[in-house]
Amino acid sequence: MRQRSTRTWAIHRFEPASTFAVATIGAVLLAIVTLFASACSDGPLAVQETSQLAATITAWSCYDPEDPHCLNTPPAGDPDTTAPGIYLGDDFSYAECTTYGTDLDDDGLSDFCEYQLALSFRPLLSTNPYDQALSREPYWAATLVGEGVRVIYMYAYHFDAGNSFAEVCQSAPPQCAMHFGDSEYVVVDIGYDSQTEHWELVTMYPSIHGSYYAYAWYSVEYPNKALWYPRVYVARDKHANYANRSDCNSGGWFASDSCEENDDDVRFLVSPLRNVGSAGHQFIDDVASENPTLFPGTEYFWTDVGGFCGWDEAFSNCADDDYEGILNGWGFGW
Repeated sequence: MRQRSTRTWAIHRFEPASTFAVATIGAVLLAIVTLFASACSDGPLAVQETSQLAATITAWSCYDPEDPHCLNTPPAGDPDTTAPGIYLGDDFSYAECTTYGTDLDDDGLSDFCEYQLALSFRPLLSTNPYDQALSREPYWAATLVGEGVRVIYMYAYHFDAGNSFAEVCQSAPPQCAMHFGDSEYVVVDIGYDSQTEHWELVTMYPSIHGSYYAYAWYSVEYPNKALWYPRVYVARDKHANYANRSDCNSGGWFASDSCEENDDDVRFLVSPLRNVGSAGHQFIDDVASENPTLFPGTEYFWTDVGGFCGWDEAFSNCADDDYEGILNGWGFGW
């Protein structure tokens, strides 16, 4: 088990300058943070990919209307362009994905299909402009579940800033407190319609304060086509996730969560080099931060370390749930 220091720390204000960048941590660290903000968007990823996976990735091409690294023209041959969900081409049918291609994590789903599906269904995040702790280093995983595919999007926030802004939290109860590291996530289950040849969202399971909600397909907001990628409302500072604004504003301890001023921000970052694999075939476990100057610790995805501290092991006040337990609990532990 990881040993935690008994030191306590004052929280610094974090405001996002870009999706995964820290814009400010007080005047003393402003120069360092400026470098972090410029480096995190396009800089090298601090992951430990296998040489096999890296070699495979070079041969991949992908379709996505927004990702500049992918083809932005829909694949030809869609049997029904008006049907819900998304057509990804003949190479990404259920049969192709479960029969052909490399499968380095040995979960029955080809590595390229994992990436394409995770990319296609990555949620659009609706965040609050006053959130003080949106900086994060996200990862993901995918696996077969029954006749469908399950994808988990792991935010891996550096901080949970607490919700002291809420009136019910003015007396500083522990339910409203901040902590270092925040192991939030969104799980989506995806099915394949053999008639339309479209992949469709079936259920979304966003994490909410150590638990989760199950939102069936008809309870989800879709920014584009029905049954394609979902919108997720992220509660201000505490980062609980909801399928709609109303649930968010009534969620949390005595309805202390807030999405009142949330607006569409960005879609979740998905890179083939951020796939953590499976328990039996780990692509990523112990991983350093992309910005070790500010976050010098190590975090883990497949090792039980008893918490998640946002890449700084010196802090004692950390998220209770580590990603090892979350991944195994959701069936990714092959």
